Amino acid sequence: MARHRRFVAIMAVVVGALLLGSCGAAQTPEAAPTLDENIVPIVRVIDGDTIVVRYREIEERVRYRDVDTPERGQPGYDEARRFNQELLVGGMARLEINYTEGNGRDGFGRLLAYVYVEKDGQEVQVNKAMNEAGHVKPGSKLVPPQYRIEVTVIQEPTVQPTAESLPTYTPSFFTSCDAAEGAGVERVLGAKGTGRGFPAALVPSVRDGDGDGVVCEK
Repeated sequence: MARHRRFVAIMAVVVGALLLGSCGAAQTPEAAPTLDENIVPIVRVIDGDTIVVRYREIEERVRYRDVDTPERGQPGYDEARRFNQELLVGGMARLEINYTEGNGRDGFGRLLAYVYVEKDGQEVQVNKAMNEAGHVKPGSKLVPPQYRIEVTVIQEPTVQPTAESLPTYTPSFFTSCDAAEGAGVERVLGAKGTGRGFPAALVPSVRDGDGDGVVCEK
């Protein structure tokens, strides 16, 4: 009986030690990445905003934060990918990952990071360099306002017709636009109208509604 009590007491001590050990393991957080772990070799370039690196002994896709470049088949794709390759020619990069947002990954499981490389003895942020070089999609929501590219539409200047530019005809005027057309009068481009017409001085009977010196514009 005494031997049985001693065995039960020993087992109670062992079980208690195991329980304490398991509780302690459950409370130990996963170790944060060290600085050296975030300096990674580049395996390959996917496009202008995605690369593959070797991170913690496995190949991981890395998506540049705040950068959205043209997809394959879209205008500018080849240029953005080529520029990205030129930035990463050194073969090594440093990742800056915010693990507090979605465990540092996007909806496709890719690491979201600011990527840094060394160029000419200085550290360069690849994300910012891609933006500043104009390889992001204009108006992209991923691009911070300070790096957004404003697309300006250049308007062709409209040439106002002058008395010197208007051809002369005989007779000096026509009673209607049909008469001018029948005489083979060349149509001219107006300054405000929707198309080409006849000089107002040649067809005085027709009202020049927009005052651009050309009537019967079409």
